[in-house]
Amino acid sequence: NLKKNGNSLIFVYAPGYLDGNDKNRENIEKLTGFSVVEEKHLYPEINGERKDVLGNDLQFCLYTAASPSFRAKDGKHLAFDENRHGLLSFKSFGKWNSFYLGALGGDYRLWKEVLRKAQCHIYTEDDSMVMGNGSYLTISTRRGGELNIKLKEESTVYDIMTKEEVAKDKDTFSTSMKKNSARLLKISK
Repeated sequence: NLKKNGNSLIFVYAPGYLDGNDKNRENIEKLTGFSVVEEKHLYPEINGERKDVLGNDLQFCLYTAASPSFRAKDGKHLAFDENRHGLLSFKSFGKWNSFYLGALGGDYRLWKEVLRKAQCHIYTEDDSMVMGNGSYLTISTRRGGELNIKLKEESTVYDIMTKEEVAKDKDTFSTSMKKNSARLLKISK
């Protein structure tokens, strides 16, 4: 059971809606802790305003290509659909926190803010995809250029393919990457 120890759980679209035997909105509610409303139509483009936790007035485009759609009725709404209904919502249950995004997809800036609120480590502020597990780091970029990476702690970083030392005893480093490229790195403490 992950609903403990201050964990933050992030749910997207319709978690639990299909349980192998039935499709039921109540399954979503049991799993996420939110009361949800089922919508029969699609949200082809939803512009949610950043409020409170998300800061400023940056617009986000979220897309869903599925029906039915679901949205939370309760909790603290962090982003809204075009009708000002909560699209991204947050709820604390004391021992755990729940985030619910009722749409598929979402702008990378929105996800970074959700992950910050969930107290996850953010490796970079740009739109590059970075995945890390403590020993390895994968960086994928569409735009290329100079990327600034922030590690969880001071480490030495090696490029797995070239064996090149990328950073030594640092918690931040920059790396130059070509457009539409990826890099696999090894992290040693």
